[in-house]
Amino acid sequence: MNRRATLILSLLVIASAIAAALAFAHMQRQRALADTESKNLHDSLRLLADIQHSSKSPIAMTRLDGADLNRRIREAATTAGISDHLSSIEPNRPARLRESDYNELMVFVRFENVSLRQSASFMQRLSTSDPGCRIKTIELEAPAQSAADYLSYAPREAGQAEAP
Repeated sequence: MNRRATLILSLLVIASAIAAALAFAHMQRQRALADTESKNLHDSLRLLADIQHSSKSPIAMTRLDGADLNRRIREAATTAGISDHLSSIEPNRPARLRESDYNELMVFVRFENVSLRQSASFMQRLSTSDPGCRIKTIELEAPAQSAADYLSYAPREAGQAEAP
């Protein structure tokens, strides 16, 4: 009987050790998942704070009129030294960004006879001086063309589906 009790106790110790190892492995997986989720939460909170900060920006809060848009683009071209090569500025119709309170206005800017360096300088100066502007596309052909995208705050009215 003594030998049998020892065998049962040793099997019980082995089973307990296996259960403890499995529980520890599960705990490690859950800890890794919790760390990932914590990082995701931190990133989300940082992005939300950025959105709140940018929505209070006077540039994003105001509607851009044609003269102001032209002025900003021409200032960036002048600063980049290519204002005399600017051939046209063509704003499109504003479009609402998904289900947000922001409108996106695509503006096509065309230059003639500019180098890639001059074009990059213009785009860098425009996006630096105007936080509401993002360069979305660049077409390198004769004449060179850039498409700038302006983001403006435009709260939706009840039942409004599109930008005016």
